[in-house]
Amino acid sequence: MEFEEVSKKSTKKYKNQMSKDQPIHLSTRNFKTPSISPEVDLTWFLLLGVASAVRLYKLSKPNAVVFDELHYGKFTSYFVQERFFFDVHPPLGKLLFAAAGYLTGFDGSFNFPKIGEEVPDSQVQSVMYLRMVTSFFSIFLVPLIYEIVLELSSSYWFAVVGALLVCFENSLVVHGRFVLLDVILVFFICALLCSYVKFLKEHSRPFGWNWWKYLFLLGFSITGAVSVKYAGVLSIIVIGALIGYELWLLVGDITVPVKSVYKHITARFIFLIVMPIVLYIGQFYIMLSVLQKTGLHDGLMSSSFQKTLEGGLESITKNQAQIISYGSHITLRNTHSKQCWLHSHKHLYPVKYEDGRGSSAQQQVTCYAFKDINNWFIVKHPDSDSLKVDFPPRPVKNGDVIHLVHGLTGRGISSHDVGAPVNPTLMEISGYVDHNVSMDAQYGWKLQIVNPDESELWRAIGSQVRFVHVNTSAAIKVSGSTLPEWGFRQYEVGTDRRINTQESIWNVEEHNQNVTKPEDMSDEEAKRVLSEHAERYQVSGKTHAMSFFQKFLEYQIKMFKVNNDLTNGHAFASKPMHWPLMLKGVAYWLDTYTNKQIFIIGNPIVYWLGAISLLIYMALLALYLLRRKRQCYDLDNAEWNNFSIGCYLLIGGFLLNWLPYFPVERTLFLHNYLPALIFKIILIPMLMDHVHSVWFKNFPILQYGVKAASVLIVGLVVFVFQYFSAFTYGVTALSQRDIEKKRWLSSWRFMIHR
Repeated sequence: MEFEEVSKKSTKKYKNQMSKDQPIHLSTRNFKTPSISPEVDLTWFLLLGVASAVRLYKLSKPNAVVFDELHYGKFTSYFVQERFFFDVHPPLGKLLFAAAGYLTGFDGSFNFPKIGEEVPDSQVQSVMYLRMVTSFFSIFLVPLIYEIVLELSSSYWFAVVGALLVCFENSLVVHGRFVLLDVILVFFICALLCSYVKFLKEHSRPFGWNWWKYLFLLGFSITGAVSVKYAGVLSIIVIGALIGYELWLLVGDITVPVKSVYKHITARFIFLIVMPIVLYIGQFYIMLSVLQKTGLHDGLMSSSFQKTLEGGLESITKNQAQIISYGSHITLRNTHSKQCWLHSHKHLYPVKYEDGRGSSAQQQVTCYAFKDINNWFIVKHPDSDSLKVDFPPRPVKNGDVIHLVHGLTGRGISSHDVGAPVNPTLMEISGYVDHNVSMDAQYGWKLQIVNPDESELWRAIGSQVRFVHVNTSAAIKVSGSTLPEWGFRQYEVGTDRRINTQESIWNVEEHNQNVTKPEDMSDEEAKRVLSEHAERYQVSGKTHAMSFFQKFLEYQIKMFKVNNDLTNGHAFASKPMHWPLMLKGVAYWLDTYTNKQIFIIGNPIVYWLGAISLLIYMALLALYLLRRKRQCYDLDNAEWNNFSIGCYLLIGGFLLNWLPYFPVERTLFLHNYLPALIFKIILIPMLMDHVHSVWFKNFPILQYGVKAASVLIVGLVVFVFQYFSAFTYGVTALSQRDIEKKRWLSSWRFMIHR
C-alpha cells in the first residue's frame, strides 16, 4: 500500500496541502521488518516468549481461591455440571472457562466455596488449566499491543517499548493469572483497536482481501468486547463513532460511485452490526441449552423460566392443575420485581408508624423472600361463602372480580385509604380485622391478565396478572422497601393507582386444587363430567414452555436490573478519582501464616508515567489545534493524520472508559480501571515516538537520547515490577517490615497477619 509522504518544508506549504473533510486514514513511515522471513516477525515471537514466562510463572500458586475466582470458578463448576446459574456479565468468559473445564476433565466437584479455600490436591491441575485460559489472553495481549503501536507509529522500537510496559505491569499480570474476566475483556478491546487501525490502513484498497479480513476481525472483536463484560461497550462507542464519521465523509464524497457507497454501508452493517448481534445471542443459546438443571440462582428468575429447569420448580409443579378456579389454593409470586411471594401472618400493623402516622392496625400483608406456609391464599367467589372447589371447577377468567383469603388465618385481603407503612404514597393492604370502627371490609379485586390467551382463563405460572382493587382502582404492588422490625424485614406491599407498573405484576407459582365429586355422583359420571370440563376449557396438566428468545430476553433484563442493585460496600472499594495515580489497591488473597499475599497494585511507574503522558498529549493536541487556527501548521498531512487519529482513539478511549464510572453508585475496584489503563499505557510509547520522529527528526543525537530514555524507562519498569512481584505472584513469605518497606503510599492497605 502506498501512503503519502509530505516533507515539512514550510508552514505555507503545509497550509496549501490542507483540505477539508479528508478521508480518515493512517500514514506510515518507511521501515524495515526485523524478521527471519517475509512472513514471520521475530520480535513478535520474542515478546510472546517473554510474556509467557512472566504470566505462567508458578501458575498453580497459590493453590487456593483468589478473589473473584470465588464467582467465576463456581460458575465454571455449575457449567460442567449443567446446573443453572446467574451472572450480571455476558457468557463468553464463562463459556471459555467451561470449554477448558470440559476439555481437561474438570468435573466441577470443587466449587470454589470461599476466598482462601485451599484447592484439593486432586483438583490443583484442573484449576491451573482454568487459569491458563486467562493466561492465554494475557500472554497474547503483549504482542497485540506491539501490533497496535506499530500500526499507529510505524516504529518497531517504540512498539516494543509499549509491549514491554504492558508485559511488566503488575495489575495486568495479576489479572492474567487467575480465573477472572478483566484481562480477557482488555484483550478484546485491544483486538478491536488493532483491527480498526489495520482496517483503516486499507482505505485506499476497499473490498480487497485484507479489507474484508480486517472488517471481519473488527466485527469479531466487537462481539468479544461486549460479550465478556458490558464495559466493553464503552470502547465500541469510540470505534463506532469513527466508523460513522468515516461513512459520513464517504457518502458526501462525489468521486465515490453510489453503488460503491451502498456496498460500503452494507458490508459494515453486516459485519459490524448483524454479525456481532448473531454471535452475542448465540452465546446465550449455548449457555441456556447447557444449563438445564436446577441450580443456586433459580429463584432470581420467573416461575415460567424455573419451570424449564430439571429438578426444581418443574418437579414441584409437574402434576398441578393449570387452570385457576374458585376455591383454588395458590401462592402468588411477584413476576418482575423482588424475588418474593405475597404473604400474611397473624401479626398486626402497629397502631402508629415510625413517622407518627396512624395505621389500620389490621393484619399485615407483606412480600416474603422465601417459600412459606403463610404464602398460601384461597381464591373465593364474591357471591359465595364456600372456600371449596366446585364440581366441576369453575375457572376464573380475565376481568372477574375475586376475593383473596389468607389460607392459615382466614382473613380476607382488603385495602383502604390509609397510607402504606414505609411509602405513604401507596395505600395500605391488610388482612381485614373487624375492630368495630368505621372501616368497612373491601375485599373485591378485579383480575387483569397482562398476557391473556384466547380462552381468557387464569393459568398457573404462565399468566401474568394484576389485582386491581374495586373500591380504590389501585393495584397490589411491591414497593421494594423493607419493613421495620415489626414487619420482620419483609418487603412492603401496598396498592398503587398507577396500575401499569412492572412491580404490580404477579403470577401463580404453586397451585393446589382439591376437586371432590358430590357423594351422590358415580365415579363414571364424575369422570365424564371432568372430561367434558377439560375439553370445554382446554384444560391440561402441561404449560407452554418458554421459547429461547423469551428466556434470553428475561435473562437479559434481569442482568441489567441486578447489576444496578449491586450497591454493597467493600473494605477495598475505590473511586474513579483514585485510579489514575493508583491511590488504593485491593487485597485478593492472604496466607495467614507467612503473609504471602496477592495484592493488586499496578506498576507505579507505568501508572504515573501514563498519567503524565496523557496530560502532555492532551496539551499537545490543544496547542496544535490553536496554532492551526492561527494558520501555523507544525505537522504535515501525514503527521497530523496519525497524531489526530491517535489522540481520538487513545485519549477518547481512556476518557470514555474512565469518566462513566464517576456517577456509578455500585461498589467499584481498581480492576474496573484496566480498560482505561490500557489506552493510557499505549500513549506512553506514542508520545515518545512523536517526540522522536516529529520534534527531533532533524536532530539524530536527540533521537538517540529519546531511545536511550525509553530504555531507561523500560529498565525501571522491570525493576519496579520485580520489586512488587511478591504481591503479584503470592509465593514469597513476607515479614511486617518487608511489607511496610513496600508501602510507597500510605493509602496502600497491604494485609499483615501478626
